[in-house]
Amino acid sequence: MSLPNKKELVAIGRIIKSRGVKGELRVFPLTDRLERFFDLEKVFIEREGLNVEELTIEYVREISGQIAIKFEILDDRTIADSYKGAFISVSRDDTYELEDDSFFLFDIQGLSVYDSEENHLGSIKEVIQYPANDLLLIRSETEDILLPALKQYIHSVNLEEKKIIVTIPEGLPTYPRGSF
Repeated sequence: MSLPNKKELVAIGRIIKSRGVKGELRVFPLTDRLERFFDLEKVFIEREGLNVEELTIEYVREISGQIAIKFEILDDRTIADSYKGAFISVSRDDTYELEDDSFFLFDIQGLSVYDSEENHLGSIKEVIQYPANDLLLIRSETEDILLPALKQYIHSVNLEEKKIIVTIPEGLPTYPRGSF
């Protein structure tokens, strides 16, 4: 079996550190659904500068809103420490089905942004997550705009055309390009 290309993978967690002496890892979840980890038998590990690895999960448990995970091949802390900072990923085909009008953050990054009169405003550079609501960082040639990701401002998202139609609220500040 060949491993997927990194572009076909979706990160669901990032390894923070090893935990204990038997190779357990502490993981910061990058998903809203912690139960996601408990449904998996195998995952892909993406480490900086190394090839993607597929690892089999021995067990998973939740600790204070984070995940502790033990892989079958990791049996000591020294080896586990080498995975610090790595991403735990699944293939795109293994992502959860979303509700209507919901999108994965990685799907909307890079989309071209237009107002309701089809004026090009820039593209989505990043989605910044906050507890109240997410912000879309829209970058144009000259400025950055932080638009709240709320239905009242987002009229349509077309992933096939890589296009999003928005309304910029009156008085919303703009910032010099590259401020964020």
